[in-house]
Amino acid sequence: MKLLLEGPVFYSKDSMYVANVKESDFTIVTDPVDISKPAQVLAPVAEKIEVSRDVLVNTIQPQIVSWFTTAISIEKLRKNLKFEFAPFDYTPESRWVSVRWVPKHFKIQSKGFVLLFTVQSFVESNPRIPISFLESTTPRATTPEEAPLVRNIVIQPGSTQANDLIESTDIPLSESHASMEIEMDDKRSGERQRLRRAKLRSAIARLKVEELKERYLREYGDVQDDSEDSDDSDIESD
Repeated sequence: MKLLLEGPVFYSKDSMYVANVKESDFTIVTDPVDISKPAQVLAPVAEKIEVSRDVLVNTIQPQIVSWFTTAISIEKLRKNLKFEFAPFDYTPESRWVSVRWVPKHFKIQSKGFVLLFTVQSFVESNPRIPISFLESTTPRATTPEEAPLVRNIVIQPGSTQANDLIESTDIPLSESHASMEIEMDDKRSGERQRLRRAKLRSAIARLKVEELKERYLREYGDVQDDSEDSDDSDIESD
């Protein structure tokens, strides 16, 4: 890298020394910028500048050692060297460009050193597309929706005929009604159990009546008793 400085000139008005850059091949090129809009930031990002700090310090320090009564060390120059980029007005155009910056002046101020850059040219460029613009190929994790609480309630009819069966339905239960539905279900189940036991007792009673009839007929013949019908009705009522 080449960066040659002229001798320093003192400017009393600004209270600083300025050394013009006599010859240089050093440039900093920015990322693409859309200049269709006015007042865009044309200066390079800090990361691009800091990459070249050590190279610039090592090139400048040997040239300025003789300018001071006490030699300036590389560490002191590195710590106190700042970079400035002169404002640049441009005519807005519908295009993307990279800005080429070159060193113009080396300033020595009471607070430190400044290397001033100016715009050398615009370089035609294409916009840089951030990778985040593309949709991720990894499917997004979805939060499963909570399914409503469902209970299958099957009501067993008292009759065993097919056309008396009641179709079961899915009944969504909210938390507030769940305990009430369970309680009703338990009560209904108890009633069904009592109904089945009553029917079973009735069927057993009929079998006993039939056995008694057969035994009566074998022993006494075909003799009807008025109490038979009433007995059957009593069994049905039970």
